[in-house]
Amino acid sequence: GDGKGGWTDSGAQDFRHVPTGRQVYAGIPFSIIDPGPGGRNSCIMLKGAQAPWLPAEVTGIPVERKLQRLFILHTAWYLKTGQALADYVVRYADGATTNIPVVGGDNIGDWYAPADQRNAIAAWSGRHPVVNAPFGFYMACWENPRPDQAIASLDLLSRGLSTPIVLALTGQDDREYARDELG
Repeated sequence: GDGKGGWTDSGAQDFRHVPTGRQVYAGIPFSIIDPGPGGRNSCIMLKGAQAPWLPAEVTGIPVERKLQRLFILHTAWYLKTGQALADYVVRYADGATTNIPVVGGDNIGDWYAPADQRNAIAAWSGRHPVVNAPFGFYMACWENPRPDQAIASLDLLSRGLSTPIVLALTGQDDREYARDELG
C-alpha cells in the first residue's frame, strides 16, 4: 500500500467509488458499509504478498442461524488464476467445520477487469475514475451441505499470496426463493 488509507490502502485507487448501502446483485440483497469521511472499516481485507501488514485471518464472524446458502461478495488484489488465496471456514453449532476454498478463476477474480468466473459472477463493475480502468467485485454462492445444522460463525483465512477483500455476506434460509430468483 501507499499509506494513504482507503479500502485497500492505495489512496484514491481504492473502492471509494463502489455503491454502498443496500444493493441487490442477481436478486440477492447485500449491505455494503459506507466507510464515510472518517474512513471507518467497511470491508474485510486479509494479508497478501502485496499487503503483508494486513491480518492473516478474521475469525468468529457471527452467523448463528441455519442457512441453505451463503452468498459472498468479494474480490482480490493481485490475483493469479488458479491460485488458492484463502479459505472461508464454516463453523457449525455442533462443533463441526467445513471449508470453502477460495480460488482465482473459480469463485473469485481480480478487482481489475472483472468478468464472470466458473463459480462466481461479476456482480458489479465500473470504470475507476483515477486509473481509468474497469474494476469491480464478484458474487459467489456456497450451497450448505448441512442446512439443518445452525452455522455458529465464519472464519476468513488468507494463504498470504493475493489479498482477499470481502465486501459483504448474505445468508439465505429459503431454498424455494433461491430457485425462483436464480433459476
